[in-house]
Amino acid sequence: MLDKVRFAVLGAGYMGQKHARILAKLPNAEILWISGQTEEEVKDICHEVGAKGTTDVSVILRDPAVDVVIVAYPTFLHREVTVQALDAGKKVICEKPIALTLEDADEMLEAAGKAALATDIWSDDPAELAAHYLMVGQVVRFWPEYAKILELVEAGVLGRVLTVELERLSVAPGWSNWFKDASRSGGMVVDLMVHDFDIASGLLGQPCSVTAYGVQDMEGIWRHAKTLVTYEEGRQALVIGSHLMPESYPFTSVIRVIGDKATAEYRFVAEGTDAEKNPDARQDQLRVYHTASSKQGVLDEVVPVEAMDPYECQLRYFTDCIQRGMPARRGTPDQARTALAIALAAQKSMAKGSIETLLPEPTECFRGRGKRLDKLGRKMIS
Repeated sequence: MLDKVRFAVLGAGYMGQKHARILAKLPNAEILWISGQTEEEVKDICHEVGAKGTTDVSVILRDPAVDVVIVAYPTFLHREVTVQALDAGKKVICEKPIALTLEDADEMLEAAGKAALATDIWSDDPAELAAHYLMVGQVVRFWPEYAKILELVEAGVLGRVLTVELERLSVAPGWSNWFKDASRSGGMVVDLMVHDFDIASGLLGQPCSVTAYGVQDMEGIWRHAKTLVTYEEGRQALVIGSHLMPESYPFTSVIRVIGDKATAEYRFVAEGTDAEKNPDARQDQLRVYHTASSKQGVLDEVVPVEAMDPYECQLRYFTDCIQRGMPARRGTPDQARTALAIALAAQKSMAKGSIETLLPEPTECFRGRGKRLDKLGRKMIS
């Protein structure tokens, strides 16, 4: 078991710096490198966390001391850089969304599977194999209240989940030129709503179809969308996302899970317009409303949830997985691919006014490509 897991962070922007600062305080992690576009960009954060800086990613990928690479580059670079790191034998945490296309996501999963096989990790499930080497920053799975709801569902507290409603409302981000270009960021549906598509699938299982409608801007980019995702057994999730809110509107996210025994609801309203950058954000309480027949006594209760930084929880989780030699179960590349598939289907549905069917299932699609993983002469994956 590794005493410490040694990291490099690719990207010195807001997310790269956030990851670097968290890693610097984790007792079982060490940050060795941070890369950026210029030496000036990485100088201050490297000095702060005690890492080396470089503008040459190949220097990091050639360093045998590096165990894990965090890809905090813009979305349009995710596939290229992640595959390079995996091919170099590094484990990877890639920021969300996993990629811009399902083909790119599949290539990333395959590269992760190959990397695992090269170290004698074996699984007859290619998705699990890939999760040994690749995790995607679907950080809402680590947001304390969302994680608690997932736990309540798994424990059967809500009974059978009947339907799910999620919202994520924000002003249009103005922090980057590349983000404003939907061909490089995926736009609001891919970048923002992918969080809630992931949570919905974590609650309801395999998505079957997507129907969506929304509002476009003058350039044809979807800025506000309502998406109905149908799952197995006819259960549905309604997901609303927006970058159309006025500048005075606080970042808001809502989750409501309705079961046959109870309903869980959590609403987050930031004190400013940016939930991530505002340290004074207000988090409302997670409440569970029980049906009269399911619980004696208290029907409306506040569920206590310990306040934690979800990004820190995410990094602690993957570091622990690596030390234990276990695959990730949260933020897996297969889960991230499913969320991306829903987002892309939603865009098609809005553009065509159609119901989009999600076939083949993402996992099955990857499983069918699994035979390409083994280039080491081992038993082929089927």
